[in-house]
Amino acid sequence: MVEHTELIERMPAIELRRAASPGQFISYAGSDIARGETLLRKGQKIGSREIGMLAACGLADIDVVRRPTGGRAILHDRELTYSLSLPLAALGEEQAVVPSYRRLSLALVAGLRQAGYPVQAQPQAVDHRRESSPACFDRPAQHEVLLGGRKVVGSAQVRRGGALLQHGSFLFTPQVEETVRLLRLTAPQREELRATMAAGVGGLESVRPVDPAELVAAIAQAIGREFGVRFLPQARETTRTR
Repeated sequence: MVEHTELIERMPAIELRRAASPGQFISYAGSDIARGETLLRKGQKIGSREIGMLAACGLADIDVVRRPTGGRAILHDRELTYSLSLPLAALGEEQAVVPSYRRLSLALVAGLRQAGYPVQAQPQAVDHRRESSPACFDRPAQHEVLLGGRKVVGSAQVRRGGALLQHGSFLFTPQVEETVRLLRLTAPQREELRATMAAGVGGLESVRPVDPAELVAAIAQAIGREFGVRFLPQARETTRTR
């Protein structure tokens, strides 16, 4: 333990005042989890903490589900994830991919502005001939949401059976270094992505701290106004005690 050491600056060296005993501070895999305890619940996001917990319990493989829209990598940290599904008929004459993406983005812009964030939609098309990285936030697509010229919302869309699903992420704080570190890239690719994201990724907290409940309410109200619907709050689970 560090409290049983002392730095000898004149040498320099570290003096160990108490030797470690065999097996000290080493525990068996899974010993910090009680038998019968639930490790992960259905639908839970898998991050570094969850992976470490599974590894501590000796689990090398688990079943996961890939999001249906595919898309590129997003680090779900310091952000708010949204998901919206609706029949294509609700879009009227804007059922094509680009017009529908524009209409939904404008609703997100309205909600963010209502919450106090001066955002705008990316107006022009992006040159997709340039090779893109695995990271979603490396550059904005047409109609994506910008704050001060920096991308703060990343979205993806899929269509099946006459319906549309769009989901994405409202970024509170850029996580450039963590994103770059977690992706499997060569050293030149890593440096290029770091520079690109540092110049083009923004965060809502550059304006003011985010109140998630306030942001959710503003986005829901804006989408409701756009499509003439009213969102109902989800019923919360209650626990009865004796």
